[in-house]
Amino acid sequence: MGLGFAEEHPHMQTVPYKTLSDGTELLADIYTPGRGDSFRGIADLDTTPVVLFFHAGGLTAFSRKFVNPSVIQAALSRDWTLVSVDYRMLPQASAEDMLDDVQDAYRFATDNLPGILNNSSWARGKDMARTGRRIIVAGASAGKSSHV
Repeated sequence: MGLGFAEEHPHMQTVPYKTLSDGTELLADIYTPGRGDSFRGIADLDTTPVVLFFHAGGLTAFSRKFVNPSVIQAALSRDWTLVSVDYRMLPQASAEDMLDDVQDAYRFATDNLPGILNNSSWARGKDMARTGRRIIVAGASAGKSSHV
C-alpha cells in the first residue's frame, strides 16, 4: 500500500490539539463516518474506535495530510473515526518533543474528541472515552536509513 496525500473529505474537520509555548498550534484532521445508511447513529461516535494516525516522512517531512486515502476509507467503512495529527519534526524538535506530541495527541483523543464529535454528549463523552472507547495508535514508516 503506497502513501499519498489525503484529499478533502466531506466529513473532515481540522482542529488544534496542542498549542506550543510560542503560540504555534499543532493540528489534527478528524475524519468521521458519514451519516449514510450503514452508519449506526451519532450516539455511537462516543464509543466507536478512533484511529490516531501519525504520518510518515522520516521524522523530518510532510504533515497530517500525508495519509493514504485508503487508510481513511478503511477506518470510515468500519464507522471508525480517524484522527491524523501533525507533530514537531527534526531537526527543529527533539525526540522528546515528538514523544510529548504523541502523548498530547493521545490525551486529546481521550479528553477532547468526544466533545468535538458530539457536543451534546460532552459531559458523559469524556468518561466514555476513558472507559469504553478503543484508541488504535497507527502510522506509516517514519523512515529508515540504509546507511548508519
